[in-house]
Amino acid sequence: MMKIRKFAAANTAAAFNLVRREMGKDALILGTSRRPKPDHHGNLVEVVAALPDSAEAGQATPNSGGSGAMEKGTSREIAAREIERTRNLYSGIADELRQIQQRLNEVLAGLGESAATATEELASRAGRESAPILQQRLLGAGFYLGLIDSKGEFLAAARNISLEALVRSLVKEITPEQPVEDVSVFMGPSGAGKTTTLLKLATGILLPNGAKPRIIHFGHDGNDAKWLESQCKKLHIKFKYVAEIEKMRKILANPSKSPVLIDTPGISSLSEEELRFFVETARETEGMNIRLVVDSGMDPLNICAIASCLPDTSKVSLVLTKLDEATRIGGAVSAAIGSSLRVSYVTGGSGVGDGIFIADCDILLDKVMDGLTAASA
Repeated sequence: MMKIRKFAAANTAAAFNLVRREMGKDALILGTSRRPKPDHHGNLVEVVAALPDSAEAGQATPNSGGSGAMEKGTSREIAAREIERTRNLYSGIADELRQIQQRLNEVLAGLGESAATATEELASRAGRESAPILQQRLLGAGFYLGLIDSKGEFLAAARNISLEALVRSLVKEITPEQPVEDVSVFMGPSGAGKTTTLLKLATGILLPNGAKPRIIHFGHDGNDAKWLESQCKKLHIKFKYVAEIEKMRKILANPSKSPVLIDTPGISSLSEEELRFFVETARETEGMNIRLVVDSGMDPLNICAIASCLPDTSKVSLVLTKLDEATRIGGAVSAAIGSSLRVSYVTGGSGVGDGIFIADCDILLDKVMDGLTAASA
């Protein structure tokens, strides 16, 4: 057996002196360590030393047979063997603990798989799906869960709800608008369908009493207005081209008996001054609204980024175009929820004669469910 002791001192040299004084020259240093700060005795260094029993006996009777050199060598050999046995013991214990831990992990993993399988089986029997599967299906339909989750802990209830009920609860977060078209400014990215949507509306299908509107194109490039002017002539609709804010201000200051529909270039082409003019005028004018026209299949973060160009969304609503072409309208639904934007119209097709409808939660729900069905087929 060995005698093992720990010595503390202010520094390493002082600690070694204590070892020699207490245990003699045959003591083996097993390790040294340094404290982060002194203890209450002022000690910073700790030294662990070991001494075999035979070495202690040799110290007690230094002249008892054999030379000191032979006793010293024997003591070190004994100490080395004792240290090796201790290391082997600790190594064996560590190996056994690792094996136990591995076995426990395997058992826990098996229990987890069994629990997950049981949960999915129960959910399937109830006509429902587990929360992770629901989440994956929503992602596949284009929903952006970060935007939706900011409006409520909807996924927390996913364990107790069917997919259709969950989608219905999400779609109901949207506020459909019953639009009144006194003055409407159509804005949005190029190619989203602003001008086509405006002309769909101008056919009189949705306007009160089939009223014929006035159409104004606002912009600096007269070429953008030529196609719209030609279409207005075919539909026998009054058309005007305005390139300056002051002229537009005068027009809006004089109320019109017929609805006024204002077409604009791509929102990125409008200056900050022009955007501010339309937003502030809409805020101050009863019956004037901004229709933000976006493609139904557009990425939700892009829709939110476009909406952020309009600092006051109280007079802004979404128009979702090309609904018949979109396969993942969950993104548009997410953007409407996350940006707290109402939805005024949905449109289908790229032609003027194609459909335009006042937004309805059932229309959006049916379209989302069609996309989910197609994705899982």
